[in-house]
Amino acid sequence: KDYDAETAELETTAKSVELPPLVATPPMTLDDGLQYVQTKIGSVPGLVATFDSMASARVQLVFGLGAVASPDDDVWLAALPSLLSDAGVIENGRPIAADEMKDRLRKEILELSVYYTASDRTGRVELVVAGAGNGGAETKTAIGWMRRVMTAPDWRVDNLPRLRDLIDQELTSVRQRMLGAEESWVDDPRDAWWQQQRRSPLEYLHTSSFLTQAHDLHRLRWM
Repeated sequence: KDYDAETAELETTAKSVELPPLVATPPMTLDDGLQYVQTKIGSVPGLVATFDSMASARVQLVFGLGAVASPDDDVWLAALPSLLSDAGVIENGRPIAADEMKDRLRKEILELSVYYTASDRTGRVELVVAGAGNGGAETKTAIGWMRRVMTAPDWRVDNLPRLRDLIDQELTSVRQRMLGAEESWVDDPRDAWWQQQRRSPLEYLHTSSFLTQAHDLHRLRWM
């Protein structure tokens, strides 16, 4: 009885509180305040966004995965970002080892990263190569590193020990996913099953499903 009486009092009090009106100008896009310009670099669509509070500049190149013509090449997608960014590069005919490259990146630029991005809203899955620097000169240096990892990664036979090490690191990472908190991974198998109805397995499973990636990495390790 005491509980019911307290509940009735709380409900009466709640009814007396007037709700605020809906805002006069609700947001109409994902980010109404974003200052951006759509442009083109040759025939490639581009976007330039400006943030008044930022002192650095970030450049991203985004690639669709339709160029992977053969299903036999799907196996490479799971490790592709690491094979591009962490294997070392060839600069002017001289190999730059992965550890030397990391040391130079720390000294020369703000960021270099290669990764996949997927959007359930647009259905797009893409490879992103990004670089950032403080000021114009450092940003140009970052773009130079982006060019190296895209066009001259060290995939020589002589560098096979490093490539094998990268595959092992990626495999260890995906194996440990299910050892973490369930909420961090249980959506992944569900989304992978669901997205098969919306995308080709090439675009989603081999880039975003850790179970498919584990299968691919085992194949790469054997190869």
